Amino acid sequence: MNPIVEQVRNGFKSTILHNVAFVRWYSYPTKDNGNGVLVENRDATPTIKAELLRLTHEQSSVPSNSPSPVGLGTSFSMFAELTYDSVITEGITFVFNGEGWRTGPVDQLKTQGMTYGKRTPLTKTVLSADKNITACSFGTEDAIITGTSISQVVEAGTDLSSLELVIEHNGVMFSPQGAQDFSDGPVTFTVYAEDLSTKDYIVTVTEEV
Repeated sequence: MNPIVEQVRNGFKSTILHNVAFVRWYSYPTKDNGNGVLVENRDATPTIKAELLRLTHEQSSVPSNSPSPVGLGTSFSMFAELTYDSVITEGITFVFNGEGWRTGPVDQLKTQGMTYGKRTPLTKTVLSADKNITACSFGTEDAIITGTSISQVVEAGTDLSSLELVIEHNGVMFSPQGAQDFSDGPVTFTVYAEDLSTKDYIVTVTEEV
């Protein structure tokens, strides 16, 4: 159950809900943009980071003397309350319960000059759930994609113990990366969507008979 606090300020009634949340987001390595400034390298494979924080929802009603009161929901604000050592910064889009939230400026919360936490406003963001392998190949030979099953035939004598397929997809990334061992049977590849949902593909590679 979410802790609820009701306040009345200047004739407005506010309902504040606090919800502890475990959030995840993609973290990209940085690169020099050519002007000595480090920026995200969106061409690189990201890692997934996670953090526990507290979401604060605040809804306010119109003044009680309003001729047409519309109740709670007239205005809506969402904030993330962070620990003092949080690695979350401005511009991160994290996922909670399948929804995306983008962070704004991160302010430090202090008492007697000591930082005890941080706070950032959030903006809801629509994230894509696309996570399909659209093409797969080795050399000049294209694989056959049937649902989430992929079959690839390679020339006889090909070393199946260290084979790197070229995979095209419409997600954010896939794993595992690099050469894989197909000599003992199929390998499972996972495609990650922008909303951090995943889809598994079973890839089988065999030699020509």
